[in-house]
Amino acid sequence: LQASVSNLPPVVFGADALPDAPDRVIVLLGGGQTAKVGNELPLRPTLLVVDRFGNLLEGVPVTFEVKVGGGTIEGGSQLSGPGGVVVSGPWTLGPTAGIQTLEIQAPGLEPLTLTAIAEPGPPAQALAQGGGLQTATVGREVEDPPTVRVEDAYGNPVPNVRVTFSPFGSPDMDGSPGVIGGPDSMTDEMGVASAESWSLGTRAGAYSASAEVHGLAETVTFFATAVADSPFSMAVASGDNQTTQSGAALAVPPSVRVEDQFGNGVSQVPVEFVVVEGGGVVSAGRVNTGWDGIATVEGWTLGPTPGVNLLTASVEGLGTVTFRATGL
Repeated sequence: LQASVSNLPPVVFGADALPDAPDRVIVLLGGGQTAKVGNELPLRPTLLVVDRFGNLLEGVPVTFEVKVGGGTIEGGSQLSGPGGVVVSGPWTLGPTAGIQTLEIQAPGLEPLTLTAIAEPGPPAQALAQGGGLQTATVGREVEDPPTVRVEDAYGNPVPNVRVTFSPFGSPDMDGSPGVIGGPDSMTDEMGVASAESWSLGTRAGAYSASAEVHGLAETVTFFATAVADSPFSMAVASGDNQTTQSGAALAVPPSVRVEDQFGNGVSQVPVEFVVVEGGGVVSAGRVNTGWDGIATVEGWTLGPTPGVNLLTASVEGLGTVTFRATGL
């Protein structure tokens, strides 16, 4: 500041203008970054501290604290350097995929928040979500198609991973292992992938299917049981055309096998055994088929007169088969 009077030398006053108090923190680098969970972000948060006139402030303490995501920040307390610049240590993202935040605090100012996006890591495991331990009729679809969830090492769902579903094996290894509809599927945002359908083969018994996750060595296995269809036919299983003394029991009790359309034995089908000729008797006339579709009469004792004896076995809707025995 200069003061002057006519015909006199001027007088000059000097003063140093100091910056005002911190007014705001400006982000230079480090906001809106993306990295995999558990990894360090490529850029360290870098800030500028200024007063209300935009003057740069040196020596202002600034703290950095992770608020969301569970990550870590090194050098969490820094002083602004020449030019008002503050640089934190490395920011490493936490294990939870999604938005993670870092809070920045300078004295007297409202906290400032930086955000980063944590992406899921690579596939680390696959878990069965549905479609296992089911039962369906032979040749038909199970109710719930096989479904898996793909996760990274921290349990985050991993989207856009290819999963291939395949049927394998069959009860007697000579029939179809079944059919998977839509065998290739991509995981969604929840890390879930499903086959469109799973149709079992025509042989009754245990079936299995696998889910192969690309990038993982292990597969997920699903199991299902195929049960026989409705009764379709009946035939003699054993005990026909025997010979013994009149009034004696036959050595081999007569039996029939009830099958579905694919030749599987149908269980729990009631079979009526009735003596129609010869005057013999059976121990129990009504017998249910067992797990193999076979129903066996407990015993057939021939009548007292030598000659032909006849026994019928009938199932409602399937007709009748006849056993013949000769009494000597």
